[in-house]
Amino acid sequence: MAFFAKGQCCPICSQSFLANSAKYHIKACARQTLAQLDTCSSCGRLVRKEDLKEHAARCRARGAEAASEGSEGLRKTWQEKGKVLRVTLAKIEAGEIGSLDPRGFFLCSICGQQGLGLTEVLSHEEACRQRLSTDGHVSRPDAMTSVDASAGEDGGLPVSLAQAFADLKQEILKVAADEAESSCLLALSIDRLRDVARNACFLEEKKYRRLRLSNPAVAEAIGRWQSSIRMLEAVGFESVMHTSKTGTDPEPHLMLPCQLAESTLQVFLDILDGKQVAQPDTAASTTSAVLEECCYCHRKFRFDRIAKHETRCPESKPRTAKFDAARKLLGGTPGEHHIPDVRELLGRREGGLGSTKLPPLVMKHHNGDGTGAFTDLHECNRCKRRFSAEALEKHAKRCNAPLARTSEVDRPHVRPLGAESEAARRSTPRASRPSSASSAASRSRDPKLPRDGRDSNPKPRPEAKPERTSTPSRAERTSTPSRAERTSTPSRAERTSTPSRATRADRPTSSRATPSLPSLSRAEPREPREAHAEPVKEISAAVMKSAVALGSLNIVSFLLSRA
Repeated sequence: MAFFAKGQCCPICSQSFLANSAKYHIKACARQTLAQLDTCSSCGRLVRKEDLKEHAARCRARGAEAASEGSEGLRKTWQEKGKVLRVTLAKIEAGEIGSLDPRGFFLCSICGQQGLGLTEVLSHEEACRQRLSTDGHVSRPDAMTSVDASAGEDGGLPVSLAQAFADLKQEILKVAADEAESSCLLALSIDRLRDVARNACFLEEKKYRRLRLSNPAVAEAIGRWQSSIRMLEAVGFESVMHTSKTGTDPEPHLMLPCQLAESTLQVFLDILDGKQVAQPDTAASTTSAVLEECCYCHRKFRFDRIAKHETRCPESKPRTAKFDAARKLLGGTPGEHHIPDVRELLGRREGGLGSTKLPPLVMKHHNGDGTGAFTDLHECNRCKRRFSAEALEKHAKRCNAPLARTSEVDRPHVRPLGAESEAARRSTPRASRPSSASSAASRSRDPKLPRDGRDSNPKPRPEAKPERTSTPSRAERTSTPSRAERTSTPSRAERTSTPSRATRADRPTSSRATPSLPSLSRAEPREPREAHAEPVKEISAAVMKSAVALGSLNIVSFLLSRA
């Protein structure tokens, strides 16, 4: 907390630094900011170089859309502000300007006024220096804090001064003998108050910031009137007991700790001249001079931040369209003319559905006894599945229809016929079960046999060759054929008489023998696929069109029935 209490805010980059570091940082910050700024060719505004390309494109588009007579005057205004800003940054870098007040604003090095913005300090110091050179008071004192009586009050300075000035007139009228004497006394008091206020703005005029009430010049015009003392106290003077260098006893004095602010001086002089003035809003004027308004969201930003904000303002970006469920579902279908009705129906649905999703299906709750949602379902006689009354009629047509390519056991929702026998086999003891070798041999002999033991497609089997009963002798095994027998090539009749694959598969083999495959006859002619290509395409296209039309109409009828 000590860092923020004693720190100062840089008026260029808005970062906080300690008092000792701020005076070194502000020079480097001014140099970096001056190097990063560039002028926009369309509006004449100072923009950072990294944002110049995007800002120029937006500025040209906005200028083409809203071209008016005042655009040229606005361009000149921005050019003048940019020129003043460049000169100010250059003087800050050189060290000619750079005194800061505790709030982070610039402090006039001549009159000590606080709360000056980056674009105001240069013009204020030039006017202050010119005024002092004309009056013969030219000095550059150290930075000091000035007394601004209006800063700590809620608009009460003009009111209190006007009330005290009215009381001063009444007080003089009570003492004066006639109207002429009252006019002279009032004019003398006004002249002395005006001289004190004008000279209290300068640091070197200490005698006007320390008024001894026993002084004859002060006593006859200010000290004898309590209303005039209240007017000086309203602008910052304090009533104290002070001991002078020549005196021994303390005497009453009116002392001003620092020089008087220029804004307070102007209000004080206007009251003495009889003008009706309002309380000047210093903070608002300083803020309006520094902050600029965004043309999209109307928020205010610093002069060097507004250009980057306008390129990233969310209000300037195009917004994405909302999802339209009715258009997504029915677009390009025969039910497209029902889109307005469906959209209106979705908009009236409860729960804030709107046009984001379809209404949910109505679900029935289960009862405590286990019955509920499935009590009104009907069971299919073939596959034992449950459906509603409407869905069962459609399912029965498909379930009872003969299947051309898929057998009954290959359907995933039909229970295999051999499931009961398999469960009974598992429940019997292992000793009373048939041997696995015999069952494996029987399965290997006919792989197409189902698990329940029935053959769905029986075929006549060829007769197996008789098994050899006698074992060949050693001479027969070791006898080798002659050279003629080895080199002789079998004839075509002998090659064609070779047993087929199905015949070889029927020989007694192990339980892991490869199952036999049906042989393909080369004499059977094949129909070309191209002959069936066009009819299949036409049929599939017609089926797809009818399916799309049926689906869209079903959705529309479902939504309209639930309205």
